Amino acid sequence: NVPAIVPVKKNTVTMSLNRIDDNCTEVVWLARPELKLFAYPLYPFLRFGLSIAFGELLGGLKEFVEQPSSTSKPSLASR
Repeated sequence: NVPAIVPVKKNTVTMSLNRIDDNCTEVVWLARPELKLFAYPLYPFLRFGLSIAFGELLGGLKEFVEQPSSTSKPSLASR
């Protein structure tokens, strides 16, 4: 549950993986946020801010998954 002040009502994310070669995979991440009614007049500002935040999130994810496999990474099964 998100606080009432958060302008996003719902966010639908579609991810796909495209194999480039044996050592490279492209991840396509498409987000479709649904805004709350009060947020529509603020859309230009929200789009800019959310794009920056989302880009930083994806940059961190990219850095994490590209670490050498010799480092210990938590698996989804261990959560």
